[in-house]
Amino acid sequence: MDDFDRQLVLDHIRQSGDHVEAVARQTAYQAGIFKRLIDSVRELATSSKTIGKATWWLVILTVILAVCTMALVALTIETLRRG
Repeated sequence: MDDFDRQLVLDHIRQSGDHVEAVARQTAYQAGIFKRLIDSVRELATSSKTIGKATWWLVILTVILAVCTMALVALTIETLRRG
């Protein structure tokens, strides 16, 4: 392997690492949003005897966010497998 090939491999590794770091940051951000939504739902559910429309909307949004997060993780894993 000459210097040019070695440099190409190193560049590819560096780009892959940058991609993994960006995905990790995005996943952490989504996890923070997910946690805040769960906390809001929990607070609303415990502070009132009946679950109102707002709480149901938060539950629905939480489920949608969870599905999107799982899709992002699956897409990331597939992208990393393909290289």
